[in-house]
Order: sequence, then C-alpha cells, then structure tokens
Amino acid sequence: MDTMNRLARRLLHTHTLRDRVWRCDWLLKIAPLLVLLGSLSQSVHGQACANPQPTIRFVYTGIGDDTGHSGQCWEQAFATLDRALLDLHNEQLVPPVTTILIAQGTYTPSSTSGFEIGRAVRIEGGYRGFTDGGGSAGDRNLALYPTRLDGQGTRRVVSVFILDEESEEVAFDGLILENGLASGSEGGGGMRIQSPVAELDALFVECTFEDNEAGVDGGALWIDSSRLTLRNCHFVNNAAVEPPMGAFVTRGGAIYGEGPLTAVLCTFVGNSTEKSQGGGGAIFAGFRPGDDFRLTLCEFRGNSAGPPGSETPLAVSGGAVCIADDCEELPECSDCADPENDTCAHSMLEATGCLFVENTSHGSGGAIGGNIPASSGDAATQRGGAVLRQCTFAENAAMGDGCAVACRIVDAGNSIVYFNRELPSDPKEDPPYPVCSEQLLANDGDLTIAYSCVQDLDLGQFGDGNINDNPRFRGASDPDCPYCPHHCSAVVNSGSAALIPDDVTDRTSEQSR
Repeated sequence: MDTMNRLARRLLHTHTLRDRVWRCDWLLKIAPLLVLLGSLSQSVHGQACANPQPTIRFVYTGIGDDTGHSGQCWEQAFATLDRALLDLHNEQLVPPVTTILIAQGTYTPSSTSGFEIGRAVRIEGGYRGFTDGGGSAGDRNLALYPTRLDGQGTRRVVSVFILDEESEEVAFDGLILENGLASGSEGGGGMRIQSPVAELDALFVECTFEDNEAGVDGGALWIDSSRLTLRNCHFVNNAAVEPPMGAFVTRGGAIYGEGPLTAVLCTFVGNSTEKSQGGGGAIFAGFRPGDDFRLTLCEFRGNSAGPPGSETPLAVSGGAVCIADDCEELPECSDCADPENDTCAHSMLEATGCLFVENTSHGSGGAIGGNIPASSGDAATQRGGAVLRQCTFAENAAMGDGCAVACRIVDAGNSIVYFNRELPSDPKEDPPYPVCSEQLLANDGDLTIAYSCVQDLDLGQFGDGNINDNPRFRGASDPDCPYCPHHCSAVVNSGSAALIPDDVTDRTSEQSR
C-alpha cells in the first residue's frame, strides 16, 4: 500500500491548474485498479496476523521483503534471523520475546561474531514457512524442511554471551549449524556459549553440527561451566585445527565443555584435533570432579586425536573422548597430577550402551583417554576415570597400550573390547596393525572388568564372568548393525543385569519428550 500511496502523490504533484484537473480526473478513473493492486499485494505478502504471538518471532527467508512485518505470525514473518534477534534483545517489548521459529532455508549471520544471543531463548527450525495446497506454514519436518545456519567458512555461526542473571536456559531444536570458523584463541566454530554471571542450561535437540572449525578448542561447540545437554544430535567432520602461533594444543574436535555434559542418542563421526597435545577427537570435557559427564546410547566412529606421522606417542589422549580431570585447580587437590597421589577425587565419565569404532589417537586411548597435561606423553600422567556399561570398542587404535581406553581409573562391565590395535612407530607401515597387548589401561592400577568380553584378557586375574572369545561381529552381513554380535556368539546373554545403571531408562525416556 505504501507504493500505491507514493504513486498517487506523484500523480497529484503538478505545476498548472490544467494539469491538476486532468491528473485528478485520470486518478479517479484508475483508483479502483490501485486499490485492487494494493489489496493483492497485501494478501500475498503482508497479510495481517489472524492470531499474533507477541512472545514468538517467526522467520522465513522465502518471505522476501519484510518491511513493516511484525514477525508475530508466518504471514508477517521476518526474512532474517538477525531481525528476530533484535526483538529478542529489545527490553522495551512487553511481553518479551522468548521463542524464535525458523522455516526452511539457509541463514547467514551478518556479523563475523555470528548470530548473537544475549538472553534466554528457545530457537526451533524445520518449519515449512508458507501455506498452499501442499500444506501449512506451521508444518514441521526436519528432513523435508531443513533449517541451516551457515558460517560460509568465514565466521562463527552463533555466539551466546549472557550477562542476565535471570536467564536460565538457551535451547536449540532442529537446526543445522555448518561451515563455521573461529580463528585465533577463541574456540567454538559452530557455537560459543558463555554465561559469566550464572550457570546456564544449554539444551540441544535434533541438531547437527557439520564442517565447523576452531583454531584451538571445540571445533563445533565451546561451552563454559554451564550445563550442556544433547539429545539425538549429530556432530560430523568438525575440527580443532590451528591454534595461535607457538601453541601446540587442540582439544575437542567437536565439543569442548568445562561444565556438566549429558549426551543421549548422539553420533560423532569424523571429528578431529590436529596438534601434538590435547586430544578428544570428538569431546574434551569432564573438568570438575562431581560434575555429570554421561554418554548414553551414543556412537563414536572415525574420530581422531593428533597429527599422523609421529614415530613416538604424542601427548594426546582419547581419539573420541578425553576426560579433562582438571582437579588440581582446586586448592585441596593441588598435587592431583602426581600419579602417586591416590587421595584426590577425579572426574569420571559414565558411558552406557555406546559404540566406539575406528577411532584413532596418535598418543594413548584410541577411543577414550585421560588428559595428559605434561608434554612428555608419559601415560602415567593420565587423569580421569571411565565407568563403562554395555559398550562396544572395536577397531580403535593408539600408539601404545590402552588402544581402547587409557586413563587413571577404568571400570568396564557388560562390554565388548576387541580388535583394537597398536599404531606402528613406522608411519609408512600398512595395516592391519597388531592387536594391543592391553586393550584397557588404568595407569594407577585401578582396573575393574566384569561380565565383559575382552581380547587376550587374563581370565585367571579377571574372573567375574568375563570371557575372551571372539565376539563374532555380524559385519557386512548386517549393514545396519555390523558391530552387533552374531546370535551364536558367546557374548549373547553373558552379561549381568545388576551392572545396568538404575537410571538409564529415565535418561532415554527424556529423549522422547
């Protein structure tokens, strides 16, 4: 309608009385046409909200020109996420914006810092965005209507920095964060989350982080001491690649987390750290003793820690997961790095029903390792502990013993640990590589194995229902579950129900909510 009004004013603007009379007469004749054109434009593009949602902002890149839109319904959607975030941060809006719904399409932040979030919010993707005979704008299907937040390889995708003490949670649901880049000393190529004044809950549901990079920590996601919860999320080909000049530490190819971390039904594939210190090809977390560090029904495949080509083990640990165990930062644990000190509490990873296959560490712990702060690469300095239940470790590799798991404390139950291999000192040697003499390594001697199948395990030393028979994985005969044991395998029905964590059902049921 603004266009029609400008046209009408221009037609009336003239210098002679004769012209004015003629133009007025002509305008009266075409007035019905102008009204019709204006109404058509309004109905197609700017239809008023039948049921405005003042606390929600709707975003759809296909809406085109969003001038004058309120963002409070799909018909009045904003075309960019940046505009919706302006309303999120507008303290004059009553009631405040709490939710942003994003329709299908690709959205790129205008700032090199990424889409900036400074208040509690829930952001959901996967909506159709428009209504026609094929469906309505509010239809949601993450496969049919993917919502992509794209850093284009030049910038971080999302930055969360919250100073509001009343902000308790940020939640992201059904988003793809891709091609993010965080160069220099700040990690988090896909997303960086900081909440200096209060511990925040950060929730991710059915999100994918793919092809993100950081120069030091957390190629996909960097989070401070806030609580991180992941449900049915996917981390693919993220990397911590190139720290500032003079540094040799990269940690968490996908995730670097300093606070509690829980992941349920998540996959981590092809993530990596690429320097000679640090580790955690997929995850580097578990800093504080007592913080939850739980992985349930997750898959880790083809992740790696450290650069290839070394003839000696590097000071990296955990091809898939590295347990930070930074307890010496606490006054009562100032000497926790000392391997002879057995009085300190340590950070513990609890992994239940997880699959670790084809992960590689060019130091220790092909799948899971404890952090090695010393540059010597001495396994005796590894920290942290791992409690493993119903997990499978196969075809992982490291440059020393503990090719599946190597940390200070290891407690394995109802698990399969087989075909994990030792990387050769000659990088030119071709696979297959020799099987590790110790698949599981607890470098302070605190190793517990019960009702598990472990290759070459000394059954005289480790009884408790253990076996060392070949588990007979199904392999290519079952593409959907190649690392499941054959029905005739000795491991079938050889576990103990008493070793299943009491709350594992609760954790998985939360996923379905």
